Amino acid sequence: MENDATPAPRETPPARPYGSQMYFPSKSARDGTMFLYEIARAVTICVIRARDAPSPARRFHVTSTAHARARARTPSKPPRRSVSHSLARLVGVERARARGTSSQRHAQSPLLNTKRALDAATSRHSTARRDESVHTPFSRVCSVAGARWGVRRERRSLRASTREAQNASKTVCVVDCTSSQDVSARYAPWLEQSWHVVTCNKKVNSGDLAYYKRCVDATQSTGGKWFVEATIGAGLPIVSTLRTLRATGDSVEIVQGIFSGTMSFLFNTWDGKSAFSEIVKLAKDAGYTEPDPREDLNGLDVARKVVIAARECGMMISLSDVDVESMVPSDLESCSTDEFMKRFHENDESMAQRARAAAETGAVLRFVGCVDVANNKASVSLATFPNTHPFATLSGADNIFEIRSARYGPTGSSTPLIIRGPGAGAEVTAAGVYGDIVQLAKEISTRYI
Repeated sequence: MENDATPAPRETPPARPYGSQMYFPSKSARDGTMFLYEIARAVTICVIRARDAPSPARRFHVTSTAHARARARTPSKPPRRSVSHSLARLVGVERARARGTSSQRHAQSPLLNTKRALDAATSRHSTARRDESVHTPFSRVCSVAGARWGVRRERRSLRASTREAQNASKTVCVVDCTSSQDVSARYAPWLEQSWHVVTCNKKVNSGDLAYYKRCVDATQSTGGKWFVEATIGAGLPIVSTLRTLRATGDSVEIVQGIFSGTMSFLFNTWDGKSAFSEIVKLAKDAGYTEPDPREDLNGLDVARKVVIAARECGMMISLSDVDVESMVPSDLESCSTDEFMKRFHENDESMAQRARAAAETGAVLRFVGCVDVANNKASVSLATFPNTHPFATLSGADNIFEIRSARYGPTGSSTPLIIRGPGAGAEVTAAGVYGDIVQLAKEISTRYI
């Protein structure tokens, strides 16, 4: 029966001679062995040859076929390389370039570009002269490492120098809202350091002429700015107007005005019939005068402002050059404040006589300061003005200034330039100081555009 037939025996593969062909008991064993064989063929061959050199450095030549094949088969991002591998590759590029056989890939290598840049830096930082004929590629690598250190030192030095330059070029603005002589004595050193000064302190620009000239010279030589708008008329644009007129070629002839808010209030309130001493007491109680009213009545405060205006017009005068008419009787100059207030009524009759004499001619009394540029004179006095004059229509404690020049006034067949407004008070004085700070900021910002 066919079902009882026994299967034919399995044939045994013929034996393979050992050595000519390898025998694999199974397909998996063969595949594993061939895989190991392929890996063995792709192992990197490194030839390390020592060169005679004065230093213990060695020259390394590395060729890696496995790395080249893996990179050709793998389009993804290559793995991170170690520092030794990067140095070895750099040496290989150097050798290829020396043989003139560097590939396009090596020529475009970012590492090679970095090396070239470091070579340029090496020439600036090398402390010893090198002989190119005896340098090996690895010694070049060592010089590159030294150059990197030199570049880092140069960058640190550059950053330090930049910080010093930035600190030196920082804009410093000193705002002086005091009446201190000690603070104003620092103006010249500050301006000589290219610092800027904004002030309402009248001590310097009405004080010693030599020190004033030193401050002006510092502004011209170092570029430091000195703003003094608030020293005359609080926030009124007196100083800036005089500077603009002169800068545009105008010739200022006369500057006169009521420079003191206290004196403006006294003579705007007094009608010439009541006692003048009562008006002074009323102003003192209202806070319009200094604690000692003689500091206002003696005219020295107005004289300082006259000196400032004169210097802005080009007249280099001092406080002693101003002819001042004091409203304080000579016998009351050295007494106490209380005694002065008790005895000041002794001057009422003489003041009333002057007021009546002015009224008979249709004029009023005003305490004014005057700068006569043409005649090189400056004065502070109690003068008479017609009732139609702008000084006669003033009210309250306002200041008023009249500027006559070649453009404004009779010389230019025109009316004088009149500037009028509040010349005292915390808010308007602060506005004048802040206006100078804003002007300084504008000049500094346009300097670097």
